[in-house]
Amino acid sequence: MGAMRGWRGGAVPAVLVAGGLVLTACTHSSTAATATTHRRPATTKLTAPSTTAASPGGTAPPTTHPTTTTTNPAVADITGFGATKAAWDAGHTPDPDAPKGSYWPRYANGEDTYQDVRFIRGRALSYVENVYPAETAAQVRAVIGDEMPPDARIVSEARVPGGEKVVVASAALQAATGDEAVVVMRSPGAVFDPGDVTSLTYSAVPAR
Repeated sequence: MGAMRGWRGGAVPAVLVAGGLVLTACTHSSTAATATTHRRPATTKLTAPSTTAASPGGTAPPTTHPTTTTTNPAVADITGFGATKAAWDAGHTPDPDAPKGSYWPRYANGEDTYQDVRFIRGRALSYVENVYPAETAAQVRAVIGDEMPPDARIVSEARVPGGEKVVVASAALQAATGDEAVVVMRSPGAVFDPGDVTSLTYSAVPAR
């Protein structure tokens, strides 16, 4: 999202309020190959939306968040999800010792922050972002926000088998790609634990 990316380097956060939730973005500064922790800004405050309870591993009805009005979305601010190859490479460093599509920093558990990054129609529309150490579902909503343009908003959430699906809309993203982002939070085991999120899988669907 332009100059506001990369909270892992300990940068000062910028807070975005969208759809009743707070999405946090920061200035990107990735200078080391290895990160020992998945740090979040101390000022990040996120409130999980109310949902209908579901049995472990089951499916809960989606929670829909109100939309917000945006003006003049800055397509050039897309440097995370939906970024062009040039914009992505300007803010991310590939790990030469890992499979193609892996990008630093590498965490203490040996996993790169980004894995299996794929460029579809010339843009980063599919990848996995690892979370280390594990964080809660409320905390990783800010991580998702860090990957999105400044006008991004969460429009719905729903429990799916093995994870929690978050749909994120952005006028800037739609103008650039025609898509919305679908992000699935996952835990280490087969059953999703909202208190133990270790990865985020990003993909794109046509904007509604």
